[in-house]
Amino acid sequence: MIVTLKNIEIKERLARLQKMAELNPSLPVAVGYRAAQNEKTLRDALGPYDEAVKQIFAKYADGKDTIDRKTDPEAYDNVRKEIAALDALDADIEIRTVPFSAIEAQSNLPLSVFLALEFMISE
Repeated sequence: MIVTLKNIEIKERLARLQKMAELNPSLPVAVGYRAAQNEKTLRDALGPYDEAVKQIFAKYADGKDTIDRKTDPEAYDNVRKEIAALDALDADIEIRTVPFSAIEAQSNLPLSVFLALEFMISE
């Protein structure tokens, strides 16, 4: 299914999937496979975003990947504003879904795993 997500939502979902993968939960094979597919899709969708962030830092921070708010407040504010604008942009993402029944019996999974998977669960 294709969904429209803001870049900030893509980053949040990707972070949840990556955190879930670190937990190495015992998921049904199909669910784990779909989660891995979605993680790759989300990572790929953020490629242009990551490039744009690099360009913003090159523009305001001489290519460094951090800016000190105290020593250069103007550059810090400019970077923050431009990244916030990027975060708000939409992207159409193909999400591979799994039926709720595929994880319904997995009641021993931590809540963080269910939260990571929620966007890819179909009724």
